[in-house]
Amino acid sequence: MCRSRSSTTYLVQDPEVVQEAIAAVGDEKQEVEKADIPDDLFAHVVGHDEVKHWVSKSLASPRPVHILLAGPPATAKSMFLQALGSLPGSQ
Repeated sequence: MCRSRSSTTYLVQDPEVVQEAIAAVGDEKQEVEKADIPDDLFAHVVGHDEVKHWVSKSLASPRPVHILLAGPPATAKSMFLQALGSLPGSQ
């Protein structure tokens, strides 16, 4: 172990065991099928059509897309997150 003020670094005792564990986890990993995005996903959100458009496009993207919802209070940020939380695999 090597420790400094800003970080701690550990040395792996048995790298082969670690590689086997990583391979075992990778074998068990199943691909998650993308569920169809319901047309009425954001039906309870009034207005914000541009945000609805871009969030829906990001959900349909083949690659992960990160979105930052920022704004003043009462601009439906939580409502968007609640709708996204209802999708399968979002938990």
